[in-house]
Amino acid sequence: MRIPLLFLLLATPAVASPAEHTTVEYMSAYAKARTYALAHPVINLGAPSCRQTLGARAAGALLERCGVAAGGTTHMRCTPKMPCENILERLAQYCMFWKGDVPCVYPWDGGEDRTDPALRGEWRPSTAK
Repeated sequence: MRIPLLFLLLATPAVASPAEHTTVEYMSAYAKARTYALAHPVINLGAPSCRQTLGARAAGALLERCGVAAGGTTHMRCTPKMPCENILERLAQYCMFWKGDVPCVYPWDGGEDRTDPALRGEWRPSTAK
């Protein structure tokens, strides 16, 4: 009796899938992570994780979009222990849809297709010369 009940609980979508974050939550988390990463660049291996600096909900929004951009591969995946700077690097490198300077905003939420890597942006502000 316990085994079928446990299987049923694990197979339930509410248990198996992570909470989805809205685009507004994601863009707010992205702005916070960008502000933090610009003020505190990673210079050592003991840098705090993005989850420690932003909180679980905001970091979860970033990790969710990073997981979608990674497309199921493990070498591009973002982890909860990563500093914000590393997550932002991966989002900028792998996301194909952007809204202004924010990667991973889907077209139905106002993002535009930037499949060409030359059209993608950079999370750090550009230094105009």
